Amino acid sequence: NKSVRICPLRLTTFIVLLFLIVIISGSVQVNLIPNSIMAMWFPKKKGIALGWATMGMPLCSATVLLLFSFLTKTLGTVAHAFDWNELRAVPSVSKVGDYYIAEAMEGCVAVYDASLNLVTTYMLPSYVEGETEDFGIALSNGNILVQYYVAADEMAEEYSFLMEPELDMYIGPPMKYNLYSFLINAESGKVKELDLDYIVMHAFFKQAGDDSWYYNEKIENVAYVIYIEDQRINFTPDAQKLVSLSNKGKVKGVIEPVDNMLGDLTQVATNRWTAANLAGQVFLLNEKGEVLGEVTKTTSATKTASFFVLNNKIYDWDLNVKVDLIDEKIEGECIIMDHSALFKNEDGEWKLYTNGELKTVIDKATADAGTRELEYISSSIYAIVDNATEGKTKYEFYNDAGALLIAIEDADIDVEQCLVCTAGSNNAVLIKGLSIPGEGETAKPVYYRVG
Repeated sequence: NKSVRICPLRLTTFIVLLFLIVIISGSVQVNLIPNSIMAMWFPKKKGIALGWATMGMPLCSATVLLLFSFLTKTLGTVAHAFDWNELRAVPSVSKVGDYYIAEAMEGCVAVYDASLNLVTTYMLPSYVEGETEDFGIALSNGNILVQYYVAADEMAEEYSFLMEPELDMYIGPPMKYNLYSFLINAESGKVKELDLDYIVMHAFFKQAGDDSWYYNEKIENVAYVIYIEDQRINFTPDAQKLVSLSNKGKVKGVIEPVDNMLGDLTQVATNRWTAANLAGQVFLLNEKGEVLGEVTKTTSATKTASFFVLNNKIYDWDLNVKVDLIDEKIEGECIIMDHSALFKNEDGEWKLYTNGELKTVIDKATADAGTRELEYISSSIYAIVDNATEGKTKYEFYNDAGALLIAIEDADIDVEQCLVCTAGSNNAVLIKGLSIPGEGETAKPVYYRVG
């Protein structure tokens, strides 16, 4: 069940070259018999006769070389073929900058240019003891950083690092290793050995069209590295550092807005990120990387919301206190929406904080009577179900600023199963609900358009 998979763009060239080779080799063999016969036909002038008869062969060779050169420049060459069967995965190919990176097999990486011509390949030596977590780390310009380590003699005085079991989650006696680092140049295909005192575990960079990149635009790559210190290395996640890595595989600086930072930054709102440290503390950062304050016990935070809850207070993303939940006797639910906050106090009242002021949505008397109930629909819409009139239900849909969008009376719809869609072009809102079926009936969709 084994077959060969060839790049379709090279198939035409392959067939043409194969045809020409067969014709040339065949013509050489066929000419042996005609030459003998021609010598018998022209016994006195067989030299001249054979000269004229065979002069086409070198002329053909010269012509074919020119033809080969033209076809190679025009159509390219058969760059590479991958062997595969049902038990083997088709090689993965990813575009990095102006190049394509392919993992042809385990421990082997190939670089192709924009026209899918093979630039170079690199394969790990068979004696390698271990390699980085992501073998063949692609950098933003298409270059590839390769690192691996090989066991050194236990009596060796010169080695890169010592792997100790208590530090590296490794079982066995301490082992000495030599680290080897190479940079594959995507443009030239040349491989250059590097002298690095760190191991790059993982790297990432800004992709084309990515608007969520929150690092400085001058940073070519962001990587997690583990430093070798005093010929010792610690492979545990706590030892990893977030750094700026150049396309030459060199660390340009450590990205550490907080001391003993653990892991990557996490975006929590527009131009706001959080960073955690080894002690478990979480800090809020602005777009300049400045620490605004500690937000370890933050709850009810979403990327689209203008507020978040911390220590029984509602804050904006500049860490200004907007509502003290204890002062407002909020002991029940608290819902953070895009531009407001809904919360229920100990008296059962629902209040809305928006535009710097508090509004009562459902007062105590109504809450006690149970005639009006609040239902959360989406981060920008909530609904109030009014059952004040027996047998007549009224639905009121509000935006997150407390403005009434639509009131629907005598509508037997299930508000808890409403789907709300907002059109970005004209801010129109489409509300899709399900009808409450009667006996023997099935629920049907009900649509309402607002705006």
